[in-house]
Amino acid sequence: MYSKIRLTAAALGLFVVYPACAGVQRESSTRATAYGSAGVTRKTRFDCEGDPVSRVTHRQLGAGGEVVRQTEGALGGGVSAQAVGGDVTGTWGDVEVDPRRSPYLLGNVGGFVSLDYEWVGHEIGLGFTFRLDRARTPIPTPWYTLRLGRYDGAFFEFSAGDRYGFLLSENVLGVGMGWRFPKGMMRLGLRWGGRMVIDQELSYADGLSLAVDQDGGDVATYFELRVDVSERVGLFGAFEVGTQPVAARFGLSVRLDPISKPAR
Repeated sequence: MYSKIRLTAAALGLFVVYPACAGVQRESSTRATAYGSAGVTRKTRFDCEGDPVSRVTHRQLGAGGEVVRQTEGALGGGVSAQAVGGDVTGTWGDVEVDPRRSPYLLGNVGGFVSLDYEWVGHEIGLGFTFRLDRARTPIPTPWYTLRLGRYDGAFFEFSAGDRYGFLLSENVLGVGMGWRFPKGMMRLGLRWGGRMVIDQELSYADGLSLAVDQDGGDVATYFELRVDVSERVGLFGAFEVGTQPVAARFGLSVRLDPISKPAR
């Protein structure tokens, strides 16, 4: 009993008390980001003998954006929206996918809050992924990311759920590392999960589903690089490739609020 109490107190100290005494120092800012995305997703089903009975390929293009606010202290947050269109080819056995099921449109909207301290960081958010071309019940897509390591240096991160609503991203669970340097940030790691598509196979309703090429889910590596080209403008690129073919995002961010000048 007492050991459980001590363990709980230690966990609260690590994630609440200690971070509150080691707040990160930064300038408050508001940034808007716009990006384009593209990728290929495949969904394969197998019979009891392990032979493929269907192969469906989704070629997807999308665009999106977000607005993020950071305070001088630990608190931050933002909102985002994006859309992805998919074109489908493939077969169910010897039968081609019904062309009336292609193309399709998916959307996602969401928001998040973050707490950034010197050695610990948290981000928790909730989004909703839905069809744009047909009325369907949205799918909630919550996510949480934990950073362990310096806010302005090298760190490890652990994540559950996907901030992009699984649109050209497949992070059910992820682990990685990153490095924040004076003019940007780099991140890389592994993700497990699946990408969101419209199920096109002829024996299934055409609803939202996660595309995976194997029963245990897909594994992907990801790499992201953000670079500030000026005090106000930044660029970023991100890639994800693994069991599923490559997906990529390229974007531009702009600071919206005035930049304070240091006192002379």
